[in-house]
Amino acid sequence: MSPVRRFAALLVSAALFGLIVSAGCRRGPRVSDTTYRQAVTAFYVALAAMQTSQDLHARKELDRFVQLVPDEPAGWANLGLLLLRQQQFPEALERLARASELAPRNAAIERLRALAESRNGNVERSIAHWRRALALDADDVKAPYALAQELERLGGDANVEEAQRLLDALATRSGNLAAQLELARLAARRGDAATLEKALQALTQRSQGWPADAQERLKTVRGAATA
Repeated sequence: MSPVRRFAALLVSAALFGLIVSAGCRRGPRVSDTTYRQAVTAFYVALAAMQTSQDLHARKELDRFVQLVPDEPAGWANLGLLLLRQQQFPEALERLARASELAPRNAAIERLRALAESRNGNVERSIAHWRRALALDADDVKAPYALAQELERLGGDANVEEAQRLLDALATRSGNLAAQLELARLAARRGDAATLEKALQALTQRSQGWPADAQERLKTVRGAATA
C-alpha cells in the first residue's frame, strides 16, 4: 500500500453538521516520504484550524494538502466542508464533487453533498444525494431523517407520504426521539389518526423521565388528538 493510501485511515473533521467523512478508497500513486510527511502535517494543522474557527489558516493548509496529494478525497471533502461553512456553495459543491469522484461509495461525502445542495436551494438534487447516502449506508439514521425533511420541503402528496413512511420506519427501528416527534407532527398534518396515535403512544412510553411541563404538554397534545 502506498503512503498516500494511509490517509484512508484518517477521518475528516466535520464538527459542523456532526458528520465524519472517511478518506478515499482508491489506490493512488506513490509519494515520497518527504511529501507524505508534509501532507500529514498540512492535514492535521488544517483540522485543528477548522476546529478552532481559523478558517483562513485552514484553507491555506487544505489547499497545500490537495496540491501534495490531489488524489486523496479527504482534502477535497474538508475543503468542501470549510466552504460550505462559509456559505460559498458553488465552490463547496465543486470540491465535494471531486471528493465523490475519488470516493464514489462514501456515504458521508454524499451527506455533505446533500447538505450543500440543500443550503444552495437545490432541493431535488439534495434529495438525490440523500437517497444515494442511504443506499450506501442503510444503517445511517441521519440520511432518512434529512431525506424526509427535504421531501416535505419539496411538497406534494406523494412526497409528504414518503416522508412519513421514512420517519415511521426510522422511529420504529431506532427509537430516535426526533424521528418520533417529527412523525407525530407529520401524521397530524396529514390527518393520519392511526399513525399519530402510534407516535404519541411511543412518546408517552418514553416520557416518564421528562420534565413535568413537557409531560403536561404531551398530555395536552394527546387529548387534542383524541378529541
